[in-house]
Amino acid sequence: MASNRNRNVRKSRKLVIVGDGMCGKTCLLLAFKDDRFIPTHDATIFDTYVADIQVDGKTIDLALFDTAGQEDFDRLRPLSYPDTSVVLICFSADSPVSATSVIEKWIPEVRHFCGQCPVILVACKKDLRRDPQTIAKLKQDGERPVTTDVGRQIAMQIKADAYMECSAKTREGVQELFVHAAHLSLKRRHKKRRGQYKKNSFNDYSFEMATNRNSSIQKSRKLVVVGDGMSGKTCLLFAFKDDEFNTDHIPTVFDTYVAEIEVDGNTVDLALFDTAGQEDFDRLRPLSYPDTNVIIMCFSVDNPVSAASITEKWIPEVRHFCGTCPIILVACKIDLRTDSQVVASMKTKGQKLVSIEAGKQLATQIKADGYMECSAKTREGIHDLFILAARLSLKKRNHHKKHHKCFVI
Repeated sequence: MASNRNRNVRKSRKLVIVGDGMCGKTCLLLAFKDDRFIPTHDATIFDTYVADIQVDGKTIDLALFDTAGQEDFDRLRPLSYPDTSVVLICFSADSPVSATSVIEKWIPEVRHFCGQCPVILVACKKDLRRDPQTIAKLKQDGERPVTTDVGRQIAMQIKADAYMECSAKTREGVQELFVHAAHLSLKRRHKKRRGQYKKNSFNDYSFEMATNRNSSIQKSRKLVVVGDGMSGKTCLLFAFKDDEFNTDHIPTVFDTYVAEIEVDGNTVDLALFDTAGQEDFDRLRPLSYPDTNVIIMCFSVDNPVSAASITEKWIPEVRHFCGTCPIILVACKIDLRTDSQVVASMKTKGQKLVSIEAGKQLATQIKADGYMECSAKTREGIHDLFILAARLSLKKRNHHKKHHKCFVI
């Protein structure tokens, strides 16, 4: 039986893909994940996907973190790096500048945040090496496509674990790349000395980059939303970032968004990490937790089970992975308290909606930093919630604090 279980063990690993904007990162991920080529798409800020890969008799749940290569997002990108198992550093065969950036920008950044994490250097868009229009355009600029030999030389220079070439358009090399990435993700590497990561935090690094650019410094913070499936987490985020109520959406595995908030004279770039509450994703969800600055913990007023899960599941999990990170307990879907059909339906089941008093008691019980009630449908409480979250994200925590105050807005 033990041997049978070992053969069926599932491993959870995290892959982050980086490289200059427009070098082909997102097309590469979509070619692998969906077996399709999308030549035009919105520029990525954060995107996350999950793929199952069979490697050496093991099933690997590979969380794929897509990132923005543009300089505007240098402050936010480091939020993707903690606990990374393997990094793909990409350049485009039709862009010598993107190849130069591998040495000048990407390998220093990756080594700073990910230490000795395995790195695969990837030449994207290799099909363009034979494209007459691409060759002619580069020739006008006194350039030519990046050759395989040059790619290999860069890989040796940065001491990459592998060098591979791909085309999202033709799918050439795509499957082999991700199988190899899954292989490397299973390798154990020497970790940094204790405390080194804390010393080189993403905020320190972002500060250095902002100072070098002589630009105004903004605060970058990370917010993670958790709670049972269908408790209203995703609708809450959409109501805030897009001011819309979306009743039709696919259940979340990972999703990431960015919002800029003005609070107490500070501009906060708030990275919003949406998570899956279903038990099937318990192995993957912890990949979202490292370096979190504030947690929004949700339950739905029309689902007493989701409220019970706060103490039974979510608080233990969050305290385990996030320590004393600030927590706001949020009652979602408060508009349903006055919905006669919902009230009648629950009454037939011998249930009643979670009241404000019950929510406040729950917040006190878990020692939440705040308790708020919201409706994504009516937008009630949404703006105030994220202002409070941004404010709490800026607070420095005393990890040995004994007294804990909770306030209600």
